[in-house]
Amino acid sequence: MRDICLAQEPERRHPRGTLGPALRLDSGTLSPLLKRLEAAGLVRRERSARDERQVTVSLTGPGRELRRRAAAVPFRIMAATGLDEPELVALHRSLERPTAALDAASGLG
Repeated sequence: MRDICLAQEPERRHPRGTLGPALRLDSGTLSPLLKRLEAAGLVRRERSARDERQVTVSLTGPGRELRRRAAAVPFRIMAATGLDEPELVALHRSLERPTAALDAASGLG
């Protein structure tokens, strides 16, 4: 749940189709996740008035609060690794190529 909240700009409506690639989730995974988040009151899904085939997703008040609280998680993880910032940057860079290859192999890239 945290990933969707962090991927979104809190005051903006996002086309549903842009969330999957941003989160590296296929439609079969994203749809049930969005349903659960909506049932929990964290996101709102709305059909576009201009094109009913298009669905936008936006954070609710509780979703924005969860996003605010979750913003500290990456810093806590960084502290728990014992790595300093240059080491984490190097680790991130070393994982970019295999991540891109996995995305391409799965059809997400």
